[in-house]
Amino acid sequence: MENLNLEEVVYLVTNIGFPMAVCVILLRYVLQTIGSRLDKLDNSISKLNRSIRELDTEAKTTNASSERKKAE
Repeated sequence: MENLNLEEVVYLVTNIGFPMAVCVILLRYVLQTIGSRLDKLDNSISKLNRSIRELDTEAKTTNASSERKKAE
């Protein structure tokens, strides 16, 4: 998201009023900030999911080899 320039801010203030302009600017900032944090959270969850699958695969392999040793 690009930054607001002075002309855009003046346009917002003159056309919709100062309180609404501040709300729009803050909303834009919050959405931009939250969007980048959500992307980071999504990446972290994907890594966690991969790690859990790897650990599950290792546990199944270990469990299967333990069962074979008991059977012998």
